[in-house]
Amino acid sequence: MGRETYLAPVEWKKEEWPVVNGGLPIDTLVKANILPTVPVEKHLDAGMFAPTTGDYEWMYIQNPIKSNYQWLGMSRGDKNVKPSQAVALALLPHGTLTENNQPTFVGRRQESATFTMETLVGLTETTDAESGVADDLAAGLSVYQINDGHLDFVVTNRQIAVRCKLKSIDYTVKSIDLEKKVTVKGSDKLRLRNVKLRVRSDGNMYYFDYALKDNEFQELCVVNCSLMSTEVAGGFTGVTLGLMAEGKNSQSGSGVFQYFHYDEK
Repeated sequence: MGRETYLAPVEWKKEEWPVVNGGLPIDTLVKANILPTVPVEKHLDAGMFAPTTGDYEWMYIQNPIKSNYQWLGMSRGDKNVKPSQAVALALLPHGTLTENNQPTFVGRRQESATFTMETLVGLTETTDAESGVADDLAAGLSVYQINDGHLDFVVTNRQIAVRCKLKSIDYTVKSIDLEKKVTVKGSDKLRLRNVKLRVRSDGNMYYFDYALKDNEFQELCVVNCSLMSTEVAGGFTGVTLGLMAEGKNSQSGSGVFQYFHYDEK
């Protein structure tokens, strides 16, 4: 909900009009008899890949292009399986988050100042087998406030990078170059290994970590959380955390995510 929500007591007697707050003006604080507290289950991490649950907390930016979200099965080429049977999610790009034209993104609200989100992502080649991974393809995690206010932790065919878009500012906070691997079958095209990406927050800073081997995480950089606040970045409904892919179009290749872990305190 994009506007502040105010609750007020209402008395509605049979065959009469409802009376709000006893006919008195609504104030910031009102006294009322309330219903018993009912705990609401938080779906923090459902197995290996939380988005497969289809729970209500997952959302897109604008109406998603369905074909750009492909659930992958165990067998090679086994696409668009049921989410509950998927072992990975392939995201095909449709422009950038900044362009704001049905970008490829699936995420959830940041509901706590302290959280951790983590994924394992790799890039696949374009439909043209000889072209390899397109230079414009980037996939990874996003800390998203608005289309011109987001932090993206991405893998490209050359780098792992943290990028910051803040109104008129668009820059790379920090990056490292990646070693390329030559594929089999005599091809000279370059493939990228899978990379683990992790974003942590302690309420003051966002920490961006990566791992090329198992869980040997290294910190790439730290960014102040205030940059993604409404006061600085703009926006209205707060930060959303999730998976994204950017590129010219779906012919650029795809980012394949093998799991998504989210936890908060």
